[in-house]
Amino acid sequence: MENQTKSVSEKINDLKNCVSIQCQNGNWNYSEYMRGMANGLILAYSIMTDTAPVYRDTPIGGYLEQKTAIPENITDILNKSVEKSKTMIPDNSAPLMTHDIGDNEQCNWLSNYPIHNSN
Repeated sequence: MENQTKSVSEKINDLKNCVSIQCQNGNWNYSEYMRGMANGLILAYSIMTDTAPVYRDTPIGGYLEQKTAIPENITDILNKSVEKSKTMIPDNSAPLMTHDIGDNEQCNWLSNYPIHNSN
C-alpha cells in the first residue's frame, strides 16, 4: 500500500464527517462529555474552514444518560424478581444463556437464577 498524503480539503471533509457523526441524536446528547466532544469537533471544523462555530447547547429535557441510568432501587427490583421466580417452574428445555465478555471467558447469566428440581 502506497503512502498517500491527504490534501487539506480531504482532511476537512474527514473532519466534517466526524462532526456529522458526533452531532447525531444519541451521540452528542447522551452525556455532558459527549456534548463536549461534539463542541470540540465543531470548534476544530470552524477553525479549519474559517467559519463561526455553532455549538450544541445542553439538551432540553436532559441528557440521555440520565434517562437510562439504572435506578437506585435495582437491588429491590431484582430481589422481588428472584422471589417471584421461586414460585415458577423452570423450563429445562431452554438453552443456557451465555455472553462472551472477552478473553474467552463466559458469563453465565443464569448462575444466580434459582433452579428447582421437579423431583
